[in-house]
Amino acid sequence: MLDKLLASGDVGQGLREINSLVLALYSIVAQAHIKYGAFPETPGIHKQHCFIHLANANYASLYYCYLFSRVICQDLFSEFEKSGGMSNGTVAMRYRREILEKGGSEDAEDMVAAFLGRRYSSKAFEEWISAGVA
Repeated sequence: MLDKLLASGDVGQGLREINSLVLALYSIVAQAHIKYGAFPETPGIHKQHCFIHLANANYASLYYCYLFSRVICQDLFSEFEKSGGMSNGTVAMRYRREILEKGGSEDAEDMVAAFLGRRYSSKAFEEWISAGVA
């Protein structure tokens, strides 16, 4: 049942990530337009009405972390998938030891590398967003 629930959460993942990329690109264009007046508005495109992150200058740069964190998260999750799923106690304990127990006491990149046994990559994320695409 857990596997079915997890699988259903992946419906539309590619579209969700494309929307994130569009908003991130819009943010870059909007900030460049504000600073330099370099890019004309595109007629008929009004993404800014749903992208409130631009209103807070202290938060706007953090928006890009969402996509980056999903890349790393999917790479971490792939370790469970390779070992039979979320119910694998050995992988779960390794995740607990290498990531959760250490909290912020070590560099995040080092903790991820310790858990994965390598540096993170975008391969699992790319496979996830393209799943079911022919």
